[in-house]
Amino acid sequence: MDTPILSDIKVLDNLLALSLNVNLWSARKKMVLEDFGGAELPPEDLASLGSKRIADPNSLKVFSTLKARAFNFLDRHGIRFMSGWALG
Repeated sequence: MDTPILSDIKVLDNLLALSLNVNLWSARKKMVLEDFGGAELPPEDLASLGSKRIADPNSLKVFSTLKARAFNFLDRHGIRFMSGWALG
């Protein structure tokens, strides 16, 4: 029984390359002097103002869950290929 061997080009014709570019929003914003209500702060070379949360992190967990599910699905049904996945 002879099995036909597909050439490299034929294999690539049947291949789907997929790359997920998912950026998650951290819901953080840089603080400004007005956030401290006029309080006297140390000089900038001693301390930075930092950042503040502008949304509840628990509300954003659904997005990291969806990202993880997408990556797991692709890992199960494809193979890693050039910073993405190859699906056949």
